[in-house]
Amino acid sequence: MVVSEYPESGAGHGGLATYTYSMANALSATGNQVIILQKEGMRADTLNPGVSVRAIAPMPEPGLRGRLLRRLLPEIAYQRGYSFAALTQFNAIYKEHGLDVVQIPEYNGEASTFTRVPYGLVVRLHSPTFLIDRLNKVAPTLRRRAWYRLERVAIDNARAITASSNAIRSEVCAYWGIDEKTVTVIRNPVDIAHFHPAPREEAQGPVRILFAGRLERRKGVFIITAMVRELLRAHPDALFTVAGGTAGDGGMDYAALIREAAGNCADRVEFLGPLPRASLPAVYQKADIFFIPSLFDNSPNTLFEAMASGCACVGSDVGGINEMIDNGINGLLFDITRPVDALDKLGLLIANRGLRKTLAAAARRKMEQEHDPDSIAAQTVSLYRTLSA
Repeated sequence: MVVSEYPESGAGHGGLATYTYSMANALSATGNQVIILQKEGMRADTLNPGVSVRAIAPMPEPGLRGRLLRRLLPEIAYQRGYSFAALTQFNAIYKEHGLDVVQIPEYNGEASTFTRVPYGLVVRLHSPTFLIDRLNKVAPTLRRRAWYRLERVAIDNARAITASSNAIRSEVCAYWGIDEKTVTVIRNPVDIAHFHPAPREEAQGPVRILFAGRLERRKGVFIITAMVRELLRAHPDALFTVAGGTAGDGGMDYAALIREAAGNCADRVEFLGPLPRASLPAVYQKADIFFIPSLFDNSPNTLFEAMASGCACVGSDVGGINEMIDNGINGLLFDITRPVDALDKLGLLIANRGLRKTLAAAARRKMEQEHDPDSIAAQTVSLYRTLSA
């Protein structure tokens, strides 16, 4: 497996890193040997003994293509340099020990140099740059579009393509003209032993609402600013907690925007910043309600972790999220075009502890039934075997 963003001890991390960590451990725990290549200078969280982590540094891509890119598009040359370093490392492993499958995300075009490799190449769809830019309202320049094409080249090199949700499969296939039937959906694993419910006290106290994730436009930060003051004014017993860093798109200080939007209720908004994985279970367990207002979210690990931890969840009715939340059964969905709908759904759960318990219990069951790491590992290996046969 290749990953440029990896869980680091003592720091927060994103969904791609969380997936790699969980998937590598799940594959190792079921008897497979796993090697992760990550960019040099990163410190990985502790993994199962069957997982080895190797650092790579970019290598100059040889040939005329490499020379031209270094001259004309140095940022793409740099990224292809990482891809070439990974290719060189995996080819050496293949020659010395044998290698069945390499899995690489489409993000950043990590597989762009992997042409005609002798092992199975799987490209997994996570969050392509064209979609991130669209959601964050970033107008693509010609150089940015060259980055999009870098990711398309990586996808074209794959012998198999997987996706974590039907939503991301549909988005990528529509954009690039790929047949959806060629993409296999395998859900993300959730460490249901690490993320689990804790006993909740029956005593009266504040109702804690949690948002976890990077603060950026695509994660619905402006839905939060549109309704947070009215929410806290209408429910004096509610507290709003934000766990996660600011992505920095456009140089916005989103934490400051939320504080300003909360007005005289800002003292009931708490910012925890980015947190290490070991700290997350306690944060979820303290929350009564998990709020995820993303404009689109292919497969949000924070939602899975919250559901596994016994939170009642309120999420936007968009791709990825509405594949996980069955409205009224294991959570509530709201219309992202109407922040008042989010306000109403949150208010309903704040006022109804019994409903929170019912939805939370159903959410935990869904994670146990559909996202157990052993089951996801088995599905993944089944696909891998078709490539290495």
